[in-house]
Amino acid sequence: MKTTLSTLLAGMVLLGVCSLNAQQPQPKKQTPKTTTKKTTDHAHDHDHAHHPLPQNAVCVLMPTKDQEVQGTVMFTQRGGSTQIIGEVRGLTPGKHGFHIHEFGDLRSDDGTSAGGHYNPEGHPHGGLDDAKRHVGDLGNITADQSGNAMIKMTVKGLQVHFILGRGLVVHAKEDDLKTQPTGDAGGRVAVGVIGVATEKSAGSTTTTPTGAGTKKTKS
Repeated sequence: MKTTLSTLLAGMVLLGVCSLNAQQPQPKKQTPKTTTKKTTDHAHDHDHAHHPLPQNAVCVLMPTKDQEVQGTVMFTQRGGSTQIIGEVRGLTPGKHGFHIHEFGDLRSDDGTSAGGHYNPEGHPHGGLDDAKRHVGDLGNITADQSGNAMIKMTVKGLQVHFILGRGLVVHAKEDDLKTQPTGDAGGRVAVGVIGVATEKSAGSTTTTPTGAGTKKTKS
């Protein structure tokens, strides 16, 4: 009888202790904070996002196969327009189609890898004064009897950063400004890639470039 009573009392005490422990609030587990360290690369990307868009570009024109045409053209954006200044040499006298093409790809010796006219809006081919035309339609340049063409034009709506990395092409014939899609301007006698330029030119815009194709030599 005494043993049973002792066992019962011990059980009641143990039950009370367990109940008391259950009622006490358990401490919350703290999750260690993780900190993300700003890497140098991220800071570099962030800085680039705040750089102004390029306003100056340059293109060194190189002759295609069996041609002697070469030159240098500068692009300077002023507000909503871009001024284009340059010189092209080695042309036949008269007018020659002058266009920005879709690709800055010079792998073909005839210039065809530069693709068609740069025309992101899908407009028909036309002249500089047409309301709807290819962005790359720059009309014609005119060579004198010595084969030199001086370029000076202002193109409304042309923004330099959109044409970077694209091709610039001088054609063998005059652009008639109406025949689709190229103005019947003939083959490509010179081609180059438009790239970012320094704000101040390092030298003359008539620097003689190295030909991309095979230059015709006079015997």
